[in-house]
Amino acid sequence: MAKLRLRYVQQWVDPRHGGCKPRFYFRRPGFKRIPLPGSPGSPEFMSAYQCAMGGEAAPPVIIATDRSRPGSIHALVKSYFASADFLSKEPLTKSTYRNILERFSREHGDKPVHMIKPTHVEAMFAKRVNTPAAANHWLRLIKKLFELAVTQEQREDNPAARVKPLGRKKEQRSRDRLSHLAR
Repeated sequence: MAKLRLRYVQQWVDPRHGGCKPRFYFRRPGFKRIPLPGSPGSPEFMSAYQCAMGGEAAPPVIIATDRSRPGSIHALVKSYFASADFLSKEPLTKSTYRNILERFSREHGDKPVHMIKPTHVEAMFAKRVNTPAAANHWLRLIKKLFELAVTQEQREDNPAARVKPLGRKKEQRSRDRLSHLAR
């Protein structure tokens, strides 16, 4: 078998994985080192090599971009991120919403949307009572998420609709009122 020799390609064996994983890099003097995916001769390797020879970075290798099953929480969250309601938000708001919903998706993403009951939402909400403001924000987003499920006809009803937000303590409300008047 002939060995493929390519200009500017360096190979080394990665000791972190038992010393058996070969790594390939494109190293041309005066240019940034570029990792090459796969093994020499494979289509993704050759494509990345050609891009590197042309002086440009190879397009990122996308692995299993959509692992969500239709009708799952993960798919619902992804569809919310593509919705007009989400896309019309300010960048900081989008970032906050994305953080909350991606965490929700990591925890419950494999569950079917139609199987979530109000008692499930109440139990998830109850875990957050130590931080009332964050819990109420989470609840508002979950209500929006399940409204989308109703709109998309994945559900008949919104299981979060009847869950009541946490009330703010009376002392906190009076402090807020006083601080507002002091401005």
